[in-house]
Amino acid sequence: MSGARPPALPARLRPPRPAFPVVDRHRLVDAVAAGVQSAPLTLIRAPAGSGKTVLAAAWATRARRGVPPARLAGPPAWLTLDDGDDRPGVFWSHVIAALSRTGAVVDGAPDPGRDLDPAFVDRLAAELLTHDAPVALVLDQAERLTDRRIGRQLDQLLRAAGPRFRLVMVTRTDPALPLHRYRLDATVAQVRYDDLAFTPAEVAVLLELHGVRTPELTRMVAERTEGWAAGVRFAAMALQDHRTAAAADEVRASLEPDGSVLGEYLAAEVLDALPPAHLDFLTRTSVVAELTPGLAEALSGRRDSERLLAELVRGNAFVLAVPDAAGAYRTHPLVRDLLGTVLARESPGEAVTLHRRAARWFAASGRLTEAVDQLVAAGDWAGAATLVVDGGALAPLLVPGPGSALVGRLERLPADVDTPAAAAVLAALAVGRGEPRRAARRLSRCDERLASLGRGASGSGLALAVAATRTMLADGVGDAGATLAAAGHLLEVVRGATWVDPARLGELRALGLLAAGTARLRDGDPVAACTDLAEAMAALAAAGDEQPGTDGSAGRRASAGGDGAGGNGVDGVDGRAAGPGGGGDDGVDGCAAAIRLRCLGMLALAEASRGRLSRVRELAGAAEALAGESSVAAADRPAAAHLARAWTALQRQDLAGAQHWLRRAVRIQESRDDPLLASVGVLLQVRLRRDQGDADGARRLLERSGTGPAWVRALIDAEAAAVDARRDPTRDATRDTPAAPRPAGIEPQAARVEQLLQQAHRQLARGEAEASRAAVVRALRLAERDGLRRPFTHVSPRVRRLMRLDADVAARADWLRPGGAGPAHTTRAEDEDPDGGVPPGRALSDRELEVLRHLSSLLTTEEVASAMYISVNTVRTHIRGILRKLSASRRNEAVRRARQLGLV
Repeated sequence: MSGARPPALPARLRPPRPAFPVVDRHRLVDAVAAGVQSAPLTLIRAPAGSGKTVLAAAWATRARRGVPPARLAGPPAWLTLDDGDDRPGVFWSHVIAALSRTGAVVDGAPDPGRDLDPAFVDRLAAELLTHDAPVALVLDQAERLTDRRIGRQLDQLLRAAGPRFRLVMVTRTDPALPLHRYRLDATVAQVRYDDLAFTPAEVAVLLELHGVRTPELTRMVAERTEGWAAGVRFAAMALQDHRTAAAADEVRASLEPDGSVLGEYLAAEVLDALPPAHLDFLTRTSVVAELTPGLAEALSGRRDSERLLAELVRGNAFVLAVPDAAGAYRTHPLVRDLLGTVLARESPGEAVTLHRRAARWFAASGRLTEAVDQLVAAGDWAGAATLVVDGGALAPLLVPGPGSALVGRLERLPADVDTPAAAAVLAALAVGRGEPRRAARRLSRCDERLASLGRGASGSGLALAVAATRTMLADGVGDAGATLAAAGHLLEVVRGATWVDPARLGELRALGLLAAGTARLRDGDPVAACTDLAEAMAALAAAGDEQPGTDGSAGRRASAGGDGAGGNGVDGVDGRAAGPGGGGDDGVDGCAAAIRLRCLGMLALAEASRGRLSRVRELAGAAEALAGESSVAAADRPAAAHLARAWTALQRQDLAGAQHWLRRAVRIQESRDDPLLASVGVLLQVRLRRDQGDADGARRLLERSGTGPAWVRALIDAEAAAVDARRDPTRDATRDTPAAPRPAGIEPQAARVEQLLQQAHRQLARGEAEASRAAVVRALRLAERDGLRRPFTHVSPRVRRLMRLDADVAARADWLRPGGAGPAHTTRAEDEDPDGGVPPGRALSDRELEVLRHLSSLLTTEEVASAMYISVNTVRTHIRGILRKLSASRRNEAVRRARQLGLV
């Protein structure tokens, strides 16, 4: 090759040395090295300030030192490009200079002032192919190459010299290469923005290099910058001289784009580099956190929004595709904040208009929380309240779910917003916070408005909001009669509210049924309570079926791709319009979990009062699982579920388990505030003390017991009478203790068992041994089904002697002994089922029973898996469950136990 050599460019022909502390990120250097080994082209592409050049320089430096796995013909050549290199002659002359510097080529630089010889690339490829190992070239700031001729020539060189040539391009934008073909052929390796983002650990290391060692500041910087290298560095620089209590303020100030060095950097390196049309598009869409083409078109008026978003993702604009959300995009929050600041400062009226426009789109797509956000950002609190009320979205305020987004937005609603909708929202928030007096005052304002509307008010969103709020207000106060009346009215209004999204209606219906079921339990009708609470659960399930998933994300993502249209509500925002994502709003779904938790807890307590102990285990376990899945704090979990477990444990005489669940219940505030739960707690504590033989402790609890539902008081009085009878020194020890009277429908099984044992005692006193024996056997048979031990703990000495000495009765009572073969086998409080065992035939699932039958046929684990068309790991999981539920340690022991129980 021949030609004039280009001018010397020593500074641009070597990797730059950072003038600031650098974190050694082996994972990324290894990724570049692996890419160079495997593919002709390695692309390090990310927006400004992402650490691209630092990474490429770290790899090149390591490769120059021959550190494995370099495996190159020589040290990598390096060329930092500038604007003057965007001409073929100049570009290739500088490339030859870079390659010559490393000894990869010896001469042949083209004349920078002339058109490139068409044969130049082929000659260069031929010379590169003479090497025994690949020659590597790094092109830094490759976004400066916009001439498509250079792109075609680089592509030609890569295809011709691929086996002996490796190109590393460091760029902010996609280069002018046919990347689609490279990706299809697997001849390109990529390091992208997400890869370059600092991990929290790397943020901590960089801050430590600047003398900052505070975990809280590290977390703050990592969250705010999302690992963007330049942002982390700006924060570190701001902190290195301010290691005081005001350090957090320094971090916030350094990461505020408006008026900071960071803002100047983003403006110069990102915004100024954008075409005016792109910048205008990003500015208008900066009012929302996530974008879809439909929303972008609504905000910008551009019908080519989808194409433009795809271009911006490939460009240097910090526009990123949202993972797991097809067609959704977002702008880095620091850049979005800067754009929003510029918009609010330069065009405040336009900003308000855009927020309202976004609110209309979100409302029409059923994304209520985001629509409220936009109205709040526009300063339209009245409109936000109207949106919530007209959309029937009061449930998340009345029963806030964990981290309820909607509650967080509306808690800042000013008290001086004087509209009926605002009053309804404030009343609902007060109910959710447990402030009944404030809620009642707010509701009176709504009542005035409804009265002025006359009959037409019954079909309004305000009427629905008032009915729901009044129902939950009465429930919170504990007034059973008022709750039942209010719940009945709410259910009537729900049936007529056809304009509301079905998912939200389902939750309001569930709220009404939950309140009604709780009121019926207060009134001592657990059967009716169970019916209402089961219907509430069904209503929630139906509401969930309205959406493709009930976890919040599925529904919200489903609506993300929709192109919602505006309605006719306040300023064009119509809460009644619900697009394809109507039920998937995150506030609504969090509320659904909270309502379901309450239903499960109260249903478990109702079933416990009915004596259906096996059912309690299932319901309380489901509540615990749901609370865990929803990340509900221990203090916010339903106390009713814990009380139901304690009730069951006492009836099965698992006193350690009962104490465990009672302790958990009393830690929860509602167990002290709610008269029903508080009185049940007293009842169970009295029973526990009595069963432990602590009559004095039981008496002290009875003296401190307060008011509560009549049926609970009746049970407490019965326990008090039993304690007094045992303490009576004149009482004949052989005399029977009178049966504890129970309201109708409360613990009917326990009541029947106690009656039979009382009957047996009287028969023994009359010398009717056979009749007495028959009564005890019937009591044992009836109690065994649910492991009901407690009545036998307090039998008279005569009956106890019969059970011990009569061989037939003793054999039938074998399950009562701790560790006996019956279903009442107790467990430690820390075990998975601290409320005692369940009859094994019911505890085993159908799949576990099938596995058990195969095991009884002496099949191996692998053979069971083959027979059932499931994995070996799944079979092992089932076997572990079988062993636990049958209290066995080995398979043959489980099979033997199953045969004794008639399961196989």
